[in-house]
Amino acid sequence: MRTIILLLVVAVLAPLIRLEAQTNDLNVDLMHSTVKIEGPAAVPGKNAEGSVFFISHPISGSTNWGWNIMVTAAHVLDDIKSDNAILYLHKQTTNGYEKLPCSITIRNEGKPLWYKHPDADVAVMIAPLSKEYIDLVHFLPSNRLADDATWEARFIHPGDEVFCLGFPLGLESSAAGFPILRNGRIASFPLLPTKTTKTFQLDLRVFGGNSGGPIYFQFFGRRKFGDFSSPQVDCSGILGLMVQDISYVQNTDSYFGSTSRRDPLGIAIVVHASFIKEAIETLISNTEKQAHPK
Repeated sequence: MRTIILLLVVAVLAPLIRLEAQTNDLNVDLMHSTVKIEGPAAVPGKNAEGSVFFISHPISGSTNWGWNIMVTAAHVLDDIKSDNAILYLHKQTTNGYEKLPCSITIRNEGKPLWYKHPDADVAVMIAPLSKEYIDLVHFLPSNRLADDATWEARFIHPGDEVFCLGFPLGLESSAAGFPILRNGRIASFPLLPTKTTKTFQLDLRVFGGNSGGPIYFQFFGRRKFGDFSSPQVDCSGILGLMVQDISYVQNTDSYFGSTSRRDPLGIAIVVHASFIKEAIETLISNTEKQAHPK
């Protein structure tokens, strides 16, 4: 019976995909991979919004097939209070692209279907998409997720310019529903080891709707700082995902009551991609155990 159920899930949700070739432009790849998610918020009549992106993780022993994974900030899914949410995918037509709403299931009778990293605001789940929709999604290979070795090999340091994709206040870059690209500089130190630092800061003002979006680098002619004899390389990778902004909140008490003022500081918090990797590996391990119980 378990085997039959698993086959039905595979047929309906298509959790496995053929691994795709990538372009040399991570800007374009992530534009196709990043979409807006929304659903009912706790406040009646309001929607919670955020960003998600998609990663493929190879199946052990296979060079052609991989798991399809949806990645976002855990609080983005927590803020959506229904069992279902809407993804706005990008469909290519003869006239360009159009936005295509797609309903997905994120809970089963109130129980989350995603895995949350125990130490970070990161949520991953098998992308709940049927074959009809999954072909519209661009999956980035999990080896594009930066780890500590990536930071060291690419000499990434404070002051480096990095990029952010998302939907600030739900805004889109076009009628086709693509995300808005912005840039900022790494503003904190130390950056490593990621297991200890967990997050890093950007000199970048972000808004609701940016949460869950990818933060990435794309360098051309990169060489070790101050070493002009080192080879120049073109390189790119995903450094993490956006989780929040930092604001200064001032509370004032008076005879007539209390007031609160919130002033954004233009500083954003990013969770390191190493936590995304850990979450994906745990999700797949858990999924395989459920499919093949002892």
